[in-house]
Amino acid sequence: MRQRQAARRLGVGVGAVAHWVKAYRGGGMAALPPGNRNTAQDGGAPQGRGDGTGGTR
Repeated sequence: MRQRQAARRLGVGVGAVAHWVKAYRGGGMAALPPGNRNTAQDGGAPQGRGDGTGGTR
């Protein structure tokens, strides 16, 4: 599977997939970042831009 296809299926950017592949090739599963860094997908509240608007204008 190509990185572009993987990114589309996972709902992430191609750059994220490229980073994961590079990390995996360099250090195996131990080199991959644990967990999901997107709090919105983890059930937490989405983070805004820090300007008090909650991410909206």
